[in-house]
Amino acid sequence: FRDIRTATMDSLEIPDGDGQPDWAWVRRLKRLLEDTPLRPTLMESLDPLACFFGTPSDPHFVDLGALEHVVCNTHRAWQAAGKLRLLGLPDSLEDFALAIHVYTLHD
Repeated sequence: FRDIRTATMDSLEIPDGDGQPDWAWVRRLKRLLEDTPLRPTLMESLDPLACFFGTPSDPHFVDLGALEHVVCNTHRAWQAAGKLRLLGLPDSLEDFALAIHVYTLHD
């Protein structure tokens, strides 16, 4: 299946053939996705990170100002290089691609 919101018992494959899907979990996840509106901007979607890593003394502290700087610089670099088009993706997916990029940053 490609989208959890449209998953059915027939569409869900388990690649290694081990066991069955947890359909209760799938139903809970589908409801959660349906009930959670997308934030209007990428930076607003990153705001919840501050709740998880909110104090500067925390080793996993997320400085949202620094994060915004990374997002802006990455956006400019990707635009200049035509990164999404090189990957065969429309520019309309840039915020999603940037969000994935940001959530995989380590430092």
